[in-house]
Amino acid sequence: MPKGNNAKELYNLLNSWDIAQQFLADIYSTWHIVAIICGISLLISIALVTLMHWMSRIISWLICVLVIVASLALTAALWYAYYSIRNKSRVNAQFSMLEEFIRNEEAVYILAILATIALIVLVVIIYFLKNKLSGLSALFEEAGVCMMNLPGLLIAPLLAFAALALFLAFWVVVVICIATASAPGQSPIAPFDNTAAHQQPFPTDITPPKNTTDASFKTNLRVEYTDAKAIKSMFWIYVIGLIWTTEFIFACQQFSLAAAVAFWYFQKPTSTPTTYAIGKLLKYHLGTVAKGSFVITIFKIPRLILTYLYAKFKKAEDKGSECASCCLKCCICGFWLLEKFIRFLNHNAYTVVAIESINFCPAAGIAWNAMATNALQVATINSIGDFILFLGKVLVAALSGLIGIFVLKDRPGLNFYMAPVIFIIIFSFFIAHIILTLFEMVVDTLFLCVCEDKTINGRGGRWAQSNLAKLVGEEPLQPGEEPPIQVVEMMPINKEPFSMTRMPRTDVVDGIMQ
Repeated sequence: MPKGNNAKELYNLLNSWDIAQQFLADIYSTWHIVAIICGISLLISIALVTLMHWMSRIISWLICVLVIVASLALTAALWYAYYSIRNKSRVNAQFSMLEEFIRNEEAVYILAILATIALIVLVVIIYFLKNKLSGLSALFEEAGVCMMNLPGLLIAPLLAFAALALFLAFWVVVVICIATASAPGQSPIAPFDNTAAHQQPFPTDITPPKNTTDASFKTNLRVEYTDAKAIKSMFWIYVIGLIWTTEFIFACQQFSLAAAVAFWYFQKPTSTPTTYAIGKLLKYHLGTVAKGSFVITIFKIPRLILTYLYAKFKKAEDKGSECASCCLKCCICGFWLLEKFIRFLNHNAYTVVAIESINFCPAAGIAWNAMATNALQVATINSIGDFILFLGKVLVAALSGLIGIFVLKDRPGLNFYMAPVIFIIIFSFFIAHIILTLFEMVVDTLFLCVCEDKTINGRGGRWAQSNLAKLVGEEPLQPGEEPPIQVVEMMPINKEPFSMTRMPRTDVVDGIMQ
């Protein structure tokens, strides 16, 4: 019988497995409710994107108000659930003896505290950003129009998800084959010391023939399968291939979305911009996305190696120098920031490639110049705009969690009803992340299209005819004001696809008269 600390560790281990089983059992028994609420979160996300189109002027404030209300309601529901459980345990002492009841009370209490802290932080951040929330209405309105006109934008994420799932399945199969690979080798069977050993029983699979002599017995060989070290060393090559191919699939998705939005903005003569963009990707630009994903891989692998080393050193008994640990953390953080910057630059480079049909490196230079020229607007979009979209994700997750609490709070047969609620909140956040990240990519692409339109076409571009002009510090054209007359020349694929040339009005009239 285990005693002392050993008995306590065994008891904790058994209870931990019991808790995990109860957690999974509660999710399994309520999977249909979880699926329905996650579907509702998808509808809420789509409705939020629709509101960004129809109520673009006040959408920033509307999202902030809705987030505060939803977070306040979720926090109040959690505190109400906590006090209900606590009062029930005081009224009936038998409930207070149940371990599941205690876990429910503790979990709800912790979640209520976390929700309260998150609510306070959100209110403080929104208060300090209140003067900057109205500056993105034009861009949100145009992005909403784009997503309404291009419902096929969802094709690219679905195709990327399918390709990623197939690749990961293939990669797992190959890694299993590498891990179990072995090579055949031969070794002689050890001879017997005397003939009496022949009388010993043999297993049937290695019993020598009856007419075998000692001399011939020594020449028998045994086939052994040993680890194939050369093949197993290829595992690290497959790890690098996993990172690169995954980034390549994501880059294909980014390019397809950026190209579709660019074709829509510049009114490319096609009825299906999304499928047209995917076709252009497969026909001309696979090398572009391969190069962009390779650049990200170059900076991602050192970060992963440093993260692995930091985790190993942290578990070791000898912690080492605090200065070295701090330097390692700084290196990891630096590589992470560099990776994020390269990823953002790649997305803008893909947009320039789609607009002008040039190589990746010149496109990255053009994208960098556009961002540097409009650094203030880029900072606003990537800070305030991303924060608004993050609040939208929080709104969807909070509403879904609130629905889950009211549906599952009094459901019988659940050991830990907060388990499916937590599951609902996490999955709802990721569903909203998928939809609103798509909207975020549309916003970033549209802003770069505005910058390129201004550079190529000046005041005659589409940007000057709407409130998008305010994004680059200009005023939109007045209703009676006409832009300069321009001739649109469609160029071959290796040239700029939308080359605008200004012509004086007299030259145009003379050309028409001729």
